[in-house]
Amino acid sequence: MDFETSGDRVSALLAKSYFSVNGRMGERLSGLSFYKFIKDLAENFETKKEELYTKLNSLIKNTL
Repeated sequence: MDFETSGDRVSALLAKSYFSVNGRMGERLSGLSFYKFIKDLAENFETKKEELYTKLNSLIKNTL
């Protein structure tokens, strides 16, 4: 998402996240929270890769 040209969309997603579960999930999967998660992961990948690996494996086991 381009935050410079979609600021209104980012704001709307964030506002919806306070009022509904669907809004919260939408914001976490495509809003500012997701951007911050990816940015943090990129900046700290070496220290977070084991935790990410563990969480992804757990997610696979729980969904299959």
